[in-house]
Amino acid sequence: MQGSEATGRSRTIREEAGLPEKISTVRVFDVIAWMDGKDAAWVSALTWVGDTSRGDPS
Repeated sequence: MQGSEATGRSRTIREEAGLPEKISTVRVFDVIAWMDGKDAAWVSALTWVGDTSRGDPS
């Protein structure tokens, strides 16, 4: 995704969420990235995907 695409998508998400324009598109993107990372960390914690610190889970 190019920078202008990310900005446009963040703007669309902000509008669809009913957020005021004073919430920047950077903040919208930040929250989306945090939510995605949080979900990925949760899946990793449950399945050990990508976690080599505890050895092979099988």
